[in-house]
Amino acid sequence: MKILNILAIFIGVLFVFSACEKDDPVKLDRQMNTWQARNITSTSAELAGIVVAEGSDNTISEYGVCWSKNEKPTVKDSKSSITKREKAVYWVKAENLEHLTKYYARAYAVVKNGSTLYGKEISFSTLANIPYVEIQEAANVTGKTVKIISNLTSDGKADVTEKGICWSVNENPTPKDNVMKSIDNKIGEFITLVEGLHGNTTYYVRSYAKNKIGIGYSKQITFTTQVATPTLTTDSTKNVAKTSLDVYGTVVVSGGADVTERGFCWATTENPEATDANKKVFADAGVGSYNVTIESLSPGTEYFIRAYAINSKGVAYGNNVKVKTVTDIQKLYVPGGYQKASGYGADDWKPENAPFIMNTKDDKELQGYVYFAAASEFKLTTDPDWNHTNYGKGEEGKLSATGGNLSVDAPGLYLIKADLVNLTYSTTKVSWFIINH
Repeated sequence: MKILNILAIFIGVLFVFSACEKDDPVKLDRQMNTWQARNITSTSAELAGIVVAEGSDNTISEYGVCWSKNEKPTVKDSKSSITKREKAVYWVKAENLEHLTKYYARAYAVVKNGSTLYGKEISFSTLANIPYVEIQEAANVTGKTVKIISNLTSDGKADVTEKGICWSVNENPTPKDNVMKSIDNKIGEFITLVEGLHGNTTYYVRSYAKNKIGIGYSKQITFTTQVATPTLTTDSTKNVAKTSLDVYGTVVVSGGADVTERGFCWATTENPEATDANKKVFADAGVGSYNVTIESLSPGTEYFIRAYAINSKGVAYGNNVKVKTVTDIQKLYVPGGYQKASGYGADDWKPENAPFIMNTKDDKELQGYVYFAAASEFKLTTDPDWNHTNYGKGEEGKLSATGGNLSVDAPGLYLIKADLVNLTYSTTKVSWFIINH
């Protein structure tokens, strides 16, 4: 009996399958779905739709994805469609999006009868962007200066950490070239005054701004400076004697016109000017380093010296260098941070209370003994105040009127020597012994 029951069930199953094979295939109703978003940037994203079922007839006229900043977007919002679909899944690109913004998206299919099918809604957020900055103009161009007008229009929805301008004589400058930063990082217009430019020179300039995403640049503009006076420096003096000395200077740039004369001028007051009475012309015009020997000076007198150079724009001067000519008997005062502890007055760094070193008529080298209660820094001054020539440590261990502090590295009694002609000095720690007879 059991065998007969099993046989009856088997025959029934065969009947069902036979009946199914004879029927037409069953098609589901048209269905859409939204799959995912990928490759999201600050202004774009790729969005996918999937055709779950096409329905019983081929009446779809358009497939795509629509999006909006509001929920349940429709084809009346932003959308992107495909011209041909070969697979169930299709991709479109959403562009011109706002950065750091949440969007809602739905796949859709437009039926030829005018109805629209929508898939399930998904959401995604764009990334922050680099800042947007504009450069408007280069104004008030002179031989050495220019005013750059810029505008930070968007921070990219991330805090701006730096903004400014950069410039170069080459195209596409970056902050690694010449840069001037703005005093604040706010959105809006900012104006930058650039100084120290070279005359008759073409420059390229861009505005820039930075945030955590990166750096944004404006377009590049150019401007050409006018002819300017030369730029130069008064470098140093050497071989200072009673009535003469050597002075060195450099014409750094010509100003965009030929330098027709260069030399040095001097006076006993600051900012001497190049008149026939107190100037000496270097033999060769042009740019670069040069030096002359100034003679017929007065012994023991303090002078101010400036380099000068002339082109078609006018005369320009270097910085003041102060120097005192030699006398038969000279003194150098030794003010420093050791004075109070060592018994040289109630305060440190007071030339009027400091010990001094000096020379003799037959020996031009100044020397003397100074006691230091501790390691200390000090300087050498030609007068018992800070208003005249003050010597410190220059290059290669020499004295310099613009140098830093000299020093001793341990307490003790030191023999200090100084040669103002060759600008050399030495400090030697000494010991005293009492010999009994």
